[in-house]
Amino acid sequence: MTPQEIRALLILKRVSQRQIARRLKVTDAAVSQVISGLEKNQRIRQSIAEALDMPASKIWPSKNGLR
Repeated sequence: MTPQEIRALLILKRVSQRQIARRLKVTDAAVSQVISGLEKNQRIRQSIAEALDMPASKIWPSKNGLR
């Protein structure tokens, strides 16, 4: 899933990156970096997946079995 698709789904679910960041006590930038694929923080990924009501593995599929 592309970063744009993730952001669009968050908008449809009425969940902002800032809400996720505040819930996890991380910066907005940290959430944005995970969505963009620059960081691979599992806790942030899991929170985004829960907000989108889908498994993290569907949002960020592994490449060659690696995440």
